[in-house]
Amino acid sequence: MLTTLKRLALDARDEPAWEELYRRAWPFVIATMYRHLHLDQASVEDASQEVMFRLAKYLDFNGLTPASLFQYIKLVCTSVATDLRRGKGFNMKVLETPLHETLPVIDERPTPEELSALAGILRRVLEHLGPDERELAERLAQGDNVSEIAEILGVPKAKVYKRIAALRTRLRLMVDDFGR
Repeated sequence: MLTTLKRLALDARDEPAWEELYRRAWPFVIATMYRHLHLDQASVEDASQEVMFRLAKYLDFNGLTPASLFQYIKLVCTSVATDLRRGKGFNMKVLETPLHETLPVIDERPTPEELSALAGILRRVLEHLGPDERELAERLAQGDNVSEIAEILGVPKAKVYKRIAALRTRLRLMVDDFGR
């Protein structure tokens, strides 16, 4: 594990190191999220995927030890579980900044004009998705969990998680671009 962390400290884009980290951390994340949430497997997996997404986005590997990594994972699991319990879901504004710098999200209902503008932006975004991205987005919107999507697409769950993370990033960028 220490070798994997050192590799990621040197090159954060080292895919085999990420896969190794994922393979070793995923059972811990699942178990921790289940202890926090006590929900069905699909909900726990979705929350766990959010934990892995936040780790990939914000974790600084320099000087990290396996023990400190698992302490940090516990902290991120607690943060995700708290967001869910408060009914926030996974607010993308929270994900834009590191966890220690996040501010409380103010829950305001959008006006009909704002909803109409957002609907237009979303239509434009969906038009620009490729067929694979569109299918993944549709399956997620239907409520399919990662295991079901992996089985339908005939790919490993790790691949589905990567595709979801890539789709989220692409959607966020497109919404930002089309929203201007």
